[in-house]
Parts: sequence; structure tokens; C-alpha cells
Amino acid sequence: MLHHRHLNTELDPDIKDSQLPKTRIRFYGLLLRDALGVSTLMTLRSVNNFGLLGLFARGSHASRLDRRLAMAFIIAVGGGITWVGGGWDVLWLWVVPAFTILPLILRVRSIAEHGGRLDHPNASNARSIDVGIIERFLWAPCHINRHWEHHLCPAVPTYNLSLLTARLASFFPQSSAAQRTQGYFFSARSLVSELYPNTTPPWLAD
Repeated sequence: MLHHRHLNTELDPDIKDSQLPKTRIRFYGLLLRDALGVSTLMTLRSVNNFGLLGLFARGSHASRLDRRLAMAFIIAVGGGITWVGGGWDVLWLWVVPAFTILPLILRVRSIAEHGGRLDHPNASNARSIDVGIIERFLWAPCHINRHWEHHLCPAVPTYNLSLLTARLASFFPQSSAAQRTQGYFFSARSLVSELYPNTTPPWLAD
């Protein structure tokens, strides 16, 4: 809830995840680093506030006993999987993707939510993104592409966020619900095009 309470301020624990590389090339380079596992630990700190990993987060109020029990659980599960012969399957199907694909997905998702909008008014301080089937599968399950709507009405269940988008767009034509981003990468109104607009060289300008 700290993210909601202190959105886009110094007290927002997620504000670093919204900071942008200066150029499109650097942005893609950062995604490549994530995919290769180079910046995995830095990216995964976003997950560190949830579940078992949260017990080891900086500032966690978990006791030493809680941490020891969590470690014992992780070791027991890992040992059990190895004992039944599933160690390699878990390594290639879970551990490797968690250190390569997952950080890349988290990076794009975090930047998409508030990146480039830290100084925007409340009507547009987060994005609402229209996505296709593939983008929904990769980046936006459970309608998390409707992030502005979620901030405005956090009690609304995820399966009703698209309906909320339509209603808010009709009432607030200047809001993110009405001025939606079109996808993450490929359209002229995509996230990447918004963050890094193509500039026309002076000799080609009208």
C-alpha cells in the first residue's frame, strides 16, 4: 500500500522501477541485460516485497525464526524435488526463466505503469494500455495493463477493470482511461513510442 499512498514521491518504494534509460537503444540494452541474467538481482528486488522473498527484504520486520523457517522450507522443497528426480526440470523450467525471462517482464511492466509520468497530474500519472492476445499473455495478465484505473479504484476486482475503463473514459476524457496507450512496443502510440518519440531531422521537416 505504500506505493498507492506515496505514488511518484520519494517515499514510493517502486519509484526506482519507473526511472527510464535516456534513449531507446539504452532501453533495449537494459532489456537484453535482463534477458541474459546480467541485472537479475537488481530487477528482482521488485519481487522481494512479496511471499518468502519478502522475509529477506531490507527493512523487513520478520524475525530470525521466520527467516530460518523460510530457508528450511526452500531447502526441503529443493531437496524433495531433487530426490524424486525432477531437479533438472525445475532448473530449466523454473529457475532459469526466473533469472532471465521474469526480470525482463517485470522491467517492462514496471516502466509501463508510471515511467515518464512521474510529474503528471492525477488524471494521467499512470497508464491504461490496450493490449492484444500476445501482449496480454506476456506482460498483462489479470488486466494489470489497466494500472491507472487500479490506482483510482483499488477495490475493483481485476476482471472488472476493463468495464471500469469504459466508464471512466466517458466521464474523464482527458484521463489515461480515455487517452490510452496502444500496446507496449510496435504501434505509433505504443509505450516505447511515447517514451522515445522518433524525431524528424530538420532537413526532412516541412
